[in-house]
Amino acid sequence: MTTTKEQKNLEDILRPFGRLGTDVATQILENLHRCFGVDHPSFIPDETGRYDTHKAAIRDGQRQVYLHIKKAIALSTHEPKKPKKAKTE
Repeated sequence: MTTTKEQKNLEDILRPFGRLGTDVATQILENLHRCFGVDHPSFIPDETGRYDTHKAAIRDGQRQVYLHIKKAIALSTHEPKKPKKAKTE
């Protein structure tokens, strides 16, 4: 369970990501999606059929950055959960 202070810190961190919902930011994210090959595997054989672990690590890192941004945008656009009021009878 998160405390009010932790929730506030999370909201402060995510607030700037909410600004990435603009048309320009969407175009930038679409470009990153294509450039980083988010939907493709990290390990791709080169022209000789060999796998380069360094290139795979770079591709995986690029993919992780893109996915982090997308997740932060999704979290920043959700309304914060309001505490439930206790029922009084």
